Amino acid sequence: MSFGARYYLRRGNIDPFLQAGLNHEINFIGKYHYTIDKVKYVEHHFGSGYNIFRLTANLGIGLSIKLNSKFILEAKYDLYRNIIKSNDDFIGYSILSGLKYNL
Repeated sequence: MSFGARYYLRRGNIDPFLQAGLNHEINFIGKYHYTIDKVKYVEHHFGSGYNIFRLTANLGIGLSIKLNSKFILEAKYDLYRNIIKSNDDFIGYSILSGLKYNL
């Protein structure tokens, strides 16, 4: 689930923007097993399923280009960071681009 806002720096045929948001993500990891081979013995580790909960904040920049009255080309780059302390200090990014069609 994501909530965000955009602030357009300029309006025209080429519109740069800043974007900020909050994202909530839940990942379920099922039962797992792994083996560690030692010199004299083998260790087997088993685990039951668990959930990973992440609440991240993102900041991004983007560009919206009006091609004509019906089509808009859009590209954006976002950086993500955990805002809840956890064992995995998640940092990520996304790069998206797409073509929008206005009805």
